[in-house]
Amino acid sequence: MSKLTIMKEIIELIGQKAKGLPESAEIHADTPLREVWLMLESVQIVEFIVQLETHYDISLPDELLGHIDQNGLTVATLAETIEKAAFAPLTSSPRPEERNL
Repeated sequence: MSKLTIMKEIIELIGQKAKGLPESAEIHADTPLREVWLMLESVQIVEFIVQLETHYDISLPDELLGHIDQNGLTVATLAETIEKAAFAPLTSSPRPEERNL
């Protein structure tokens, strides 16, 4: 799955969570997640994160999402993080203990 596909899925999920957004609040790849969080209630944010983790079978680091105001995380960088977390095990070399099997 490509970063572009993941980005589209993230934007679609944000749209589902933030129904009734004004036209000016359109979400793009460069939209800071800090702005998205301001459009959502805290329960929606937690649901959003859980849905991403469940869908991609990953665990997003708490520090990544907990310091959203300070780290400049955008939709695109979140997609990149998910892509790396979800698909890195598929391309990484075997662990030393697995080489002898």
